Amino acid sequence: LIVAATLLAALTAGLSLLNHSGGQAFAQMVENVKAASSVRFAMVTRFGQCPAIKGVMYVQGERLRCEQSVEGTVLVNIADFDRKQGLLLDMQSEVAQQIELEAAVVRAFRNPIAQLRRAREEDAEQIGEEVLQGHRMRIYRLREMDLLGIKGRGEMLVWVALDGLPARIAMRNGDPKAPMEILFEDFAWN
Repeated sequence: LIVAATLLAALTAGLSLLNHSGGQAFAQMVENVKAASSVRFAMVTRFGQCPAIKGVMYVQGERLRCEQSVEGTVLVNIADFDRKQGLLLDMQSEVAQQIELEAAVVRAFRNPIAQLRRAREEDAEQIGEEVLQGHRMRIYRLREMDLLGIKGRGEMLVWVALDGLPARIAMRNGDPKAPMEILFEDFAWN
């Protein structure tokens, strides 16, 4: 009984230490994201049964460039959120359209990575580890989602590399009538 109690106490202490170090690692990731000045990443968006929309997003401060393609059509969105102005380029039809960005759009899409900066250690739960592209990653589930206009409902998973920066983010809404999934990966920081 003494040996079993000792082993149980050691196991409990070890799990507590793992959970605490996982939280510290998430907090360090938030600090690393805060220190980043720019990022580029690939993204894939799926709405229900519609074809996947693939793209690349570049973010530097309050400026964003998003290149997306779906079924041969390439659209480029360029936004300056400080000025609340954007430019939409349809590469197939060679049309450029200047747009004024409404306040709701600015709030929802302003620097999506900056939204990770507001995450708190207590918002994240480490749910495991995985090897991704030959690198060990910690996987966190965020309890509250606030990214690209998606708030609250759904699931957001963040894979954090040993360098302390996100390497993949997967978001799914919780609406079975209108399912949506966004995957961000292939991050290049600074």
